[in-house]
Amino acid sequence: MVEKIHDTLVHLTSGVLIYLEHGITIEDLRCSEELWKKSNIKPQAQPSNIPPMHTHEDLESPHPEPNDPSGLTHHQ
Repeated sequence: MVEKIHDTLVHLTSGVLIYLEHGITIEDLRCSEELWKKSNIKPQAQPSNIPPMHTHEDLESPHPEPNDPSGLTHHQ
């Protein structure tokens, strides 16, 4: 019989590997301070620094359809 059950997960790290295209430098990647400033998981985050949340609909239509005199959309 087990008298005590311990949580064995001490640390979990995830990583992202990003292929750097031609011309990308280390200087181009120095944005972590700005990202952390705007992170909603930062304990001391200032609400005025956190941008509004977006949904998948925001990603589906990043550019609004221009008004065309014919009334047709780009897809039509």
